[in-house]
Amino acid sequence: MTTIHDIEALARNYARARDALREVVSALEVDIEASKRKAMGAIRARIGKSADAHNALRDCVGANPALFCKPRSIIAHGIKMGWQVSPASVEIDDLARTVELIRKHRPQEFDELIGVKYTPKKSALQQLSAADLRKLGCSISGQDDRPFVRPVDSELDKLVDALIKDATREDAHAAG
Repeated sequence: MTTIHDIEALARNYARARDALREVVSALEVDIEASKRKAMGAIRARIGKSADAHNALRDCVGANPALFCKPRSIIAHGIKMGWQVSPASVEIDDLARTVELIRKHRPQEFDELIGVKYTPKKSALQQLSAADLRKLGCSISGQDDRPFVRPVDSELDKLVDALIKDATREDAHAAG
């Protein structure tokens, strides 16, 4: 028969395995940060050069629309450039005023031009009793007892958790 001591021993084994994994992941994160710091100067320089080259190309295309009549765009060296019609967008300065004007000038199209969306607020509904929720056609889910194993860790361990989840998912696929 399994005792609580047996379960504690398994928990100790799991905690030690996670600690060993955490050490490797922490070392990897330190190496990644060091690599980022080392490369950041070169990255910034290349970002600046890339932006300058982009702006020069855009300005040149913009100054020469006659070169892009037919076809209106070309691809050269993996870069697509040319002219295109920009999509139109409707700007509304005062929503309430626009609604009033639609109601006044286009009443027959009001329902088509005005959208109203009502959605229940789940955070507010969670404050109600189960009986009140039933009256409103709602129910509570996810309150059943289930076994769980969750480390009490810091944010650093999210990556470790993801790695373990992937590994256990791969084990389940291999077994199935």
